[in-house]
Amino acid sequence: MKSSRIFIGGINSLKLLSKHINKINKKPFIIKIKQSLFSKYLLATNLLVSMAFSGAGDCTEQIFEIASSYQDEWNSYRTLKLTLTGLPVGLISHYWYIFLDKHYYHHTHKTILTKVLLSQIIFSPACIVVFFITLGLINQSSKSEIKDNIMTKGKRIYLAEWVVWPPASLVNFY
Repeated sequence: MKSSRIFIGGINSLKLLSKHINKINKKPFIIKIKQSLFSKYLLATNLLVSMAFSGAGDCTEQIFEIASSYQDEWNSYRTLKLTLTGLPVGLISHYWYIFLDKHYYHHTHKTILTKVLLSQIIFSPACIVVFFITLGLINQSSKSEIKDNIMTKGKRIYLAEWVVWPPASLVNFY
């Protein structure tokens, strides 16, 4: 009988322990990760995501260039440089979206449209300028080369962004 009590006590202890563990771990693991990445470490997350997208964009472009015989082999140094441009762009993006969320916090159609238009008209040109300045600094380009890139390539990129980013921003802000 004594061993039976120990066994029952053991089960009760396990149930009690399990109950406390469940209180600690009420949220699923994925939700905990999401909360850490998108609240506690939001700036670091945004910087890493921006750099990852910048690097992925160059990888996609190089695959296309190699496939079309415009480029002979992979240029990993180019990918590194373009990945690094994501750092300052991610930094200003982080604070831009905080600004938008602070001043345009309602989720109405008008607010979402306002955020999209502000992002396209004000922020997109700023991002393009930051991108070309960063790339110019990395490549040790002259001020006139950086300015020329902004005025020629930057204009084309800005026009192309009107096709890509407003729909993406609608999804993001909604």
